[in-house]
Amino acid sequence: TGRGLLLHQPVAPPSEWGRDRLVPRELFVLGLMAAVGCQGRGSELELFTTDEEERGASVLLEQRGIDPGRSLVALAPGASYGPSKHWPASSFARVGDAAARAGASVILLGTSEERSLTAEVRSGMTEGAVDLAGALDLGVLKAVIRRTTVLVCNDAGARHIAAAFGVPCTMLLGPTSLEKTSLNLERVTVLETDVECRPCYLRECPIDHRCMTRIEDHRAIEPVLAALKMKPDAAP
Repeated sequence: TGRGLLLHQPVAPPSEWGRDRLVPRELFVLGLMAAVGCQGRGSELELFTTDEEERGASVLLEQRGIDPGRSLVALAPGASYGPSKHWPASSFARVGDAAARAGASVILLGTSEERSLTAEVRSGMTEGAVDLAGALDLGVLKAVIRRTTVLVCNDAGARHIAAAFGVPCTMLLGPTSLEKTSLNLERVTVLETDVECRPCYLRECPIDHRCMTRIEDHRAIEPVLAALKMKPDAAP
């Protein structure tokens, strides 16, 4: 009943969106704002960090032995949506190894609930990496992602932080549709597969997770190595 009181005046979506309305969610919000007379600033993402957050990132990376003079590659193998969005940990591990062999420092990002997942990636690597799962609050996470050379992640929150700071990102997209998250992709390399069952929007795959497992490792390694070549290490 409360919902009916709040939504007594429906806002019709533009007809060009079609019946399925496969458009970014931001456009729905901007449409609602326009309906009540508010002028939106657009869909560009913008974030800031405080001096305290930057100091926190610097202290943490130094404590974990990360050389500030080396390029930094971040791997974020989780997604709170569910395991259907997870690219295999073994694939993330191979990307991490390739980045480390190219001279980058590799870090693993995740929540405390994702520690087992980041640990699986770390154990699957033959090169060194620093696991920061559960060690960052949101402010320090922003500051860490801001200074990375490239982020490799699933379709989850870290990609939006990277986009807001203009950090190159390689994103693995599986059960969801790019049409519904197609904004702010200027520096995002989207990797997906053409399988008959996607987009399904299921949180767990009931079959063989083909939308993610069929994304070959080399497709993610190539843009990471390209980003590293574009930004050589600062150290002599």
